[in-house]
Amino acid sequence: MSKASLHVEGPTGSQQLYYQGRRLYQDTNPRQGAEQRALRHTIAPHTLIIVPSPLLGYGIDQLLHHHATDCHIICIEWDNDLAHYTTAHLPPPLAHHKAVEWYLPCRSEHIGNICQKIQQRNYKAVEMVTLNGGYLLHAARYRTILELLRQAVRVRWQNKLTLIRMARLWMRNIYRNLILSPPHNEITQLKTDYPVLVVGAGESVEAHIKTITDYRSALCVVAVDTALPILRAHGIAPDLVVVVEAQQRNIIDLSDMTSTTQPYSVALDISSHPTGHRISAEHRCYQFCSRFAPLIFFERLRENGIINSLIPPLGSVGCVALHIALQLTDAPIFVLGLDLSYEIGKTHARGAPQLQWALLAAHRLQPDPLTCFCLARPSLLLTGKLNRKYRTALNLMGYAEQIQVLSKNATRLYD
Repeated sequence: MSKASLHVEGPTGSQQLYYQGRRLYQDTNPRQGAEQRALRHTIAPHTLIIVPSPLLGYGIDQLLHHHATDCHIICIEWDNDLAHYTTAHLPPPLAHHKAVEWYLPCRSEHIGNICQKIQQRNYKAVEMVTLNGGYLLHAARYRTILELLRQAVRVRWQNKLTLIRMARLWMRNIYRNLILSPPHNEITQLKTDYPVLVVGAGESVEAHIKTITDYRSALCVVAVDTALPILRAHGIAPDLVVVVEAQQRNIIDLSDMTSTTQPYSVALDISSHPTGHRISAEHRCYQFCSRFAPLIFFERLRENGIINSLIPPLGSVGCVALHIALQLTDAPIFVLGLDLSYEIGKTHARGAPQLQWALLAAHRLQPDPLTCFCLARPSLLLTGKLNRKYRTALNLMGYAEQIQVLSKNATRLYD
């Protein structure tokens, strides 16, 4: 680090830093200014506190001692030179405090790790506390990080609310399916030596229909239920259809099964709606169960030999299909149509039931309900493949995290 880039003045304990032509602390008393900034903030309980560019750590003691003990502090520094200086000059008690985490320097993969930790902790809010002028060096970057972490908190609580709202329905479906449906094989009995193609219902499917057709005989095609009408419209029959939908209104995805004599292999979650099990009765069915909550009930199902194939709660049929594919083969796995993004006015590929419903719902006063839905939905533009910008939503980002976890050690996965 060159002295021209970083200049330090003042006595130990209240030093002033100059970097890239900027004064990073207030002019008169650097330590006191940072401490006053920390005390001005009112932090609610169960809050994750983000401190961008902590520099010499001035003010962090005040955050620790004047706010609720159930808060946690994360200090991040994006600038490499400042990160190295902070690492070398932090007081040891602060550097090793159990309520403070340091990311020096902070990078995108660290933010992903923080988001995963948020899903395991009881944070209700994320607040950013700026203690000095170092924040201004990468202000846009820090604001983006703050928004991502706030989204992670929102997704966690949305998942909790979904569990509260849906758990009763899932349990009712399990009992109905166990009583009314005939015994099925376990999903673990399915195996193949072929490469597997997992097909979702995203818009990217449209551009690759010919590729699927050309290589169909060399692939094992695993389709989510929403993708079945899209594939059948082009004469493509999947080897396995994955069904997890708990609500009756989405069973229209499976209507093609009632109008064909060709048998499918169907992977059924026993918490899915009983109508899906009845429609699939004429096909080869393999069952599993999503363990949507840590209930001893699921262990009893396994101990009594009722259901042995328990999978973690993954939230999306696309994530479930990918999980099954990873267990299905040791060959390469290709993913298509799990876009986790959308265009305004077109959330799925042509032929998907969602687009058909939007057309049926259109009328003179609302000619394009899907566009209205997309415009009203909170969304973000994020950089993705080929350095392009993609529009996504909070729930889709949650599914993306699940896919990242599933594919973390899978070197044979290709998008």
